[in-house]
Amino acid sequence: MANEAVMTEVVIGPDKLRAWVRVNAVGDREAYSEQNLRAALEAYEVVVDEGVQKRIAALAARVRAGEVPTEDVVLAEGVAAVNGKDGIVEWMPECDPAKQTASGEAGDMVNHYARSNIVSVSAGAVICTVAPPTEGQAGRNICGREIPQRKGRRVALQFGDSVEQDNNSHQVRAKIGGRLNVVQQRVWISPLLTVARNVDFQVGNVNFDGDVLVGGNVLDLFAVKCSRDLVVRGVIEAARIEVGGELVAGGGVAGKEKAVVTVGGGVKARFVDNATLTAGGDVFVQKEAVNAKIVTAGRVVTPGALTASTVEARNGVEAAMIGSATGQRTTVVVGYDRPTQRRLGQLEREMEELGERMKSDRAKLDSMLKRQATLPEGQRGRLTTLLVAVKEEMEKMAVMETEQKTLQETVKASREATIQVSRMIREGTTVQLGRAATTLKMSLQGPVRLMNRRVDGMERIAAAEGEGREVMLESAEV
Repeated sequence: MANEAVMTEVVIGPDKLRAWVRVNAVGDREAYSEQNLRAALEAYEVVVDEGVQKRIAALAARVRAGEVPTEDVVLAEGVAAVNGKDGIVEWMPECDPAKQTASGEAGDMVNHYARSNIVSVSAGAVICTVAPPTEGQAGRNICGREIPQRKGRRVALQFGDSVEQDNNSHQVRAKIGGRLNVVQQRVWISPLLTVARNVDFQVGNVNFDGDVLVGGNVLDLFAVKCSRDLVVRGVIEAARIEVGGELVAGGGVAGKEKAVVTVGGGVKARFVDNATLTAGGDVFVQKEAVNAKIVTAGRVVTPGALTASTVEARNGVEAAMIGSATGQRTTVVVGYDRPTQRRLGQLEREMEELGERMKSDRAKLDSMLKRQATLPEGQRGRLTTLLVAVKEEMEKMAVMETEQKTLQETVKASREATIQVSRMIREGTTVQLGRAATTLKMSLQGPVRLMNRRVDGMERIAAAEGEGREVMLESAEV
């Protein structure tokens, strides 16, 4: 029996969906009798049904006839579970959010200005079709136990009151006309304010909680404020613009040294001249920026020139030309976030003051705790007040330390920002990367990349032409 046990080697798959026997050509063939094979399977709790019994009989017959299989012989097979399919969303082409996100490639910049990220839909229009998930089908292993299937997951979209879903056709339609919003897993329609022509005396200042589309220009001294995105197909003149989302200035910004443009997100403009522009995202300028001040937490990218301007871009600058041929001052600062640096300095002062107050209160508390048993009744309330104060101070310090760490990480990440120029950085241009700054004494031919490097504990500026080696420029910390 020991010999038979060795020769009747049953192998069970790790998922218990198959069982097979390995036949040893040397030894007693009686080890492969139907009785022994069945017993070997049952020892592993394999269900020997009619199909398995037929396979056992067939193998035993082959061995008795002298036909010894050289390969493993499958005796039992289970049924694998069939997982359900997840629900899917099929967007109408004009509503597909993936097609509304423009590329950040400088070479594609012309296409960015040919379209807007705002998608308008009419009431009753089909936005998408949401196919429901399928259940799938459970399986069963060779031991007769059920293998549960993974049921398909429903689409995680959440629809606002402005859209409705037809349970029969599974189509999602707009209940109102306006702007389609698809943000993370939420879908809703917000009304779109359209100014057909100019923002002028006929229209007056615009203050709108939503998206705004201006078909013409925004004239001098008018203001446009909106909580979401703004598209101006004409020119923004000496106006005041406040945008919570993205800005597309299709005709550019001709600010006449009076325009102030503040944008929460990114900006795409044909040009920016004589204007102050502040943005939370990337700024793409199709042609040039002249006599402008641009401050952004993202990048500034242009296939044109940055001339006689001040540009502060935390995440870097890409341009064809930087600087002025006539010697007008041009300054480019990257990897240095002034608001973050200011907040860090303020936070450090606040933490120092709080630390001194905590030290003083803790000393008073320790003194009172040592005398707690003999404290007069009148001072027991003071002890409780001190306990609460110290706890609140510790909690406040923990919050401040967390904010400090986040800000420090932001500063560290911004040090990776670079200045990339395809044609030339002109002599006289002032560049700053992180805390390292220099004014170029000679022009640098492109393609050239300027980077922040730490040398001997000091921040320095390095220049690399193409894929060539880095050369340290004469620079100083500021």
